[in-house]
Amino acid sequence: MLFHSFYCDNIDARIVALHKEACNLVGLNVQYHATPIARLEQNGISAHCAHGRWMERLFDAQEEDLIGFIDIDCIVLCPSIVDLVEAEVGKNDTAVGVAQCANHLPSRNIPYAAPAFMVAQQSLWDRLGRPSLVANAEMDTAQSITMACLANDMEIGLLMPEGHSPEGPSWPLANAGSFGIGTMYGGGKIFHLFQGSKGPSYLHLLEEQVHQLRIR
Repeated sequence: MLFHSFYCDNIDARIVALHKEACNLVGLNVQYHATPIARLEQNGISAHCAHGRWMERLFDAQEEDLIGFIDIDCIVLCPSIVDLVEAEVGKNDTAVGVAQCANHLPSRNIPYAAPAFMVAQQSLWDRLGRPSLVANAEMDTAQSITMACLANDMEIGLLMPEGHSPEGPSWPLANAGSFGIGTMYGGGKIFHLFQGSKGPSYLHLLEEQVHQLRIR
């Protein structure tokens, strides 16, 4: 299946290069969507808003059964996790994503399937009534998918965090632990750097994961 990765062109080029190398090493098929930050600023559009609108366009245009999303600072360390997630999505007619909480928003106590790594059925958005995927004062980007699934007693799959680097900040995942810089998901098969757009402070954590892929 095809994954899609949205990022703004002002991100550290080393992160993009490491992401592409990691995906090549594990055989993950990714289409990259670099967005000029200057154009967004000229049009008064935030990167968060652009991300959600981009997801809506992809859902709307998708013809295949499954669609994947992956952040530019999130990498797959073992392709078997993709097979497992695909199977769960097909079995439950839903979406599966890494679990996060929007701790700065009123929905902070509800873990949701985040598009940092997400696989969904193409038709899911339609079945949910095509809710806006744009971040707002209540929910983060694409959090509405989880909220709509919960409201309609539909399945939603969450890959729970299994630990994170002691470096940098971390955030509570409601009453289900925490996530932070350098979080592992899916039995150690997905690594999310988090805050890759903040600069090179934690770049070495991503470099270490890609190095391990090289020497396997």
